[in-house]
Amino acid sequence: MNRYQHLIAHNLDRIPDGGHRRETLVTHEQRLNILGYPFVVRSNSAEVIALADITQRRFSDTAPLADAPEAVIELFLLDNDRNEPLDLLLLEGQIQNVARGDSGLITLGRWGGLSTDWNRNAAFGFILPQLLQHPAVASRHVLDSFILLSLLRRPIGMLHASGLVKDGHAVLLIGAHGAGKSTTALRLMRQVTD
Repeated sequence: MNRYQHLIAHNLDRIPDGGHRRETLVTHEQRLNILGYPFVVRSNSAEVIALADITQRRFSDTAPLADAPEAVIELFLLDNDRNEPLDLLLLEGQIQNVARGDSGLITLGRWGGLSTDWNRNAAFGFILPQLLQHPAVASRHVLDSFILLSLLRRPIGMLHASGLVKDGHAVLLIGAHGAGKSTTALRLMRQVTD
């Protein structure tokens, strides 16, 4: 046994690391407060941790909730030898979320993916360097996706909406990004003020 351990210790750089175990060591950590719920992002990369700062700015600053369970996202930057640039339009078409029971996947095509375990309120995944060239996109599709799904399971939901209030009555326009909510709200405001 000692001879085997000696061989591994002295030849580690020559042993293939097919599971990327050498790359997936946690060296950075960032804690987030998302609508009062604690999240922690762990990674091998400061660039990945910077995505957490972008995500935190997208959510309201709220006092932490007592006894709220912490959710953990372990997201690792894996080196690759592809030099092809990331086409954002190509990425949008490759993003998929799949879930069954307490397990789920957030896939980013060939650029990364995140596996979720809702029993543990945890996620584990990777992204490639090309995706970090677009940090706002990376944080939205990786971290925000997991966080929003986690909040829905608590159950808390967020709406993508525009709203108007007049004389104690509210109108809430709900729709997908680019559906025209803000444009409609502005036109309604102009109609009321004209």
